[in-house]
Amino acid sequence: MLLGVLVVGTLRQWRRQNAPLKRMLVAGAFAGAVTILLDALVNFPLHLPASGMNLVLLAGVAHSVLFAKKPKAMSKSTARTVGAALAAFAIFVFIVSGRDWQADRHLNLGNRYLQSGHYQLARREYEQSLSMAFGPTEVLFRLGGVYYQLDDRQQAKAYFERSLDHYLTEESLWNLAVIYFQDEAYEQSLRYVGRLLAIDPQPELREKALQLKENLNGR
Repeated sequence: MLLGVLVVGTLRQWRRQNAPLKRMLVAGAFAGAVTILLDALVNFPLHLPASGMNLVLLAGVAHSVLFAKKPKAMSKSTARTVGAALAAFAIFVFIVSGRDWQADRHLNLGNRYLQSGHYQLARREYEQSLSMAFGPTEVLFRLGGVYYQLDDRQQAKAYFERSLDHYLTEESLWNLAVIYFQDEAYEQSLRYVGRLLAIDPQPELREKALQLKENLNGR
């Protein structure tokens, strides 16, 4: 919907302009905004404050008073409304940015604890990161790994499965195949082995996956 509104508005703006430079500016701003929105169809770029600000900036440039035939000054009431909206947006961006920064800090600290074998400390940091992250990605995978190290296969399985929609890795699929195999859920294990082999993993992991598949087929 937003993409459609942007397309219609920019085409109208383009037709209204006679100066080649202004048409070029409209096209450039439009192209940048469309790039961000198209990326959002398959990715999640707008959880980053910088991406959201870029989208607002480009859409604003494409519809700015620079391209109006007769720019009009804002009334005081309109100026106050716009100012309040901008202030609210700035506060929102500040809060989201701060929480994302804190989430990344806890994630990085958890990674260090995990590498040194301090699994409980790593778990605590990862859970803090998950509670603060606006769009959790890697931390779900990391929590799966740390719970597996703590021999809590149920929690590990739950986090690995959640991570598949946000941070799909070969290791996630392999770990799920192994966990289900250990739980004697062979059909589920075979399903994850199949998904892993379908994405053509690294040769070493592919060899292990083929061995596990052969073992599963023999049951």
